Amino acid sequence: MLPVRKYVLVENYKLDSSMVYGCTAEELQVLVAEMGELEPIIDAINVLSGASIEQRARDIGCSPSDFWYEEEEKRKILREGQTQEEALFSALDQYVMVLDEEMGYDVPREQLKAKVLNFVDGYFVDTAQAADDDEVIQGVVDL
Repeated sequence: MLPVRKYVLVENYKLDSSMVYGCTAEELQVLVAEMGELEPIIDAINVLSGASIEQRARDIGCSPSDFWYEEEEKRKILREGQTQEEALFSALDQYVMVLDEEMGYDVPREQLKAKVLNFVDGYFVDTAQAADDDEVIQGVVDL
């Protein structure tokens, strides 16, 4: 890693230690080398490696109950996920209805399915391209 990148990484950590949860394994290792084995860095390494809450607590010297907010967050995500699935199903139902109307009604299900899957594939192509563009822009900004 370039010295300037190390410097920026350390300075960002000094401004906001929670930034470690968005770091790569390489960046975390640089932070350990530059800053030492500080709790946020060690915890972020554990999170990245998929350690249990119990292990994370042991490694930084706290109680697993100190991570209560993460369990709440998981429950919230699951609840929102179910709601989002329901919203997606409803939107898909509407989309298929309009598509059937546009194609002349009573269109065979396989034709509708092919159109919907083509639309979904297009979504993933577009979002992948947008993500690639964002990486290029971020790479320029990081220089």
